Formats: sequence, C-alpha cells, structure tokens
Amino acid sequence: MAARSWLVLLAMPLWLSFAGLAWAQQDQRQYVVVYVEFQPTQIHHGKDLLEDLQARALRSRGSITFTVLDEIDRANRFVLVELWTNAQAYQDFKNAARTQAIIDRIEPILAAPMDERPGNLIR
Repeated sequence: MAARSWLVLLAMPLWLSFAGLAWAQQDQRQYVVVYVEFQPTQIHHGKDLLEDLQARALRSRGSITFTVLDEIDRANRFVLVELWTNAQAYQDFKNAARTQAIIDRIEPILAAPMDERPGNLIR
C-alpha cells in the first residue's frame, strides 16, 4: 500500500503538467498589437484610414475587438489592439482585398513600417 501511495504522489506532478498544458491550449484566440507611426503631416489622414480599418475589422467574421489608441505625447503614433477568435480569422481579415486596399493607402504615409506583434494568451 505504501508503494502505491508513493507512485500516486510521484505521478501527480506529471498528471498536473498535462492537465495544465491542456488547459493552456484551450484559448485559441489571437491577440494582435500593431504599432503605427505616420509622417507628422499625415496624422489626420492616417487616423481616418485607421478608423476605416477598425470599422472593417469590427464587421469581419471572427473579430472580438479592435481598438485604435493614440499616443498622448506623440500625435503621429498609434497602437491597434486586436482580439480575434483564432489565428485563421485574423489571417482571413488581413488577406482580404478590402483590408489590403486600406493598408495600401496607409503604407505611403508611414514614417516607419508597421510593427505587428501577434500572440496567444498563456495562462
């Protein structure tokens, strides 16, 4: 009986690690943060384009949230904070012709390339 108890105690951390792994993998949502910096003379036009992108994203299948934030001390810098149901929904939005059309209008007025950082929540 004592050997069996030790076996259960030794197996417990292994079982918990597998249970924790399965629990961590349940969240398939795609989190994305994109940093955008416009040329100083293009702030208003750039912000309008980001709002168009936001409206398109919020109507897209798989979109949970899409927020456009501007930096207080630097009016030409913005952050897009996005949450999608999964990575495929995000890729579908990104690759859509209408999304690409907006991005094509954004790129020439950027001061630096967009900095996109996709990821998943790890608990």
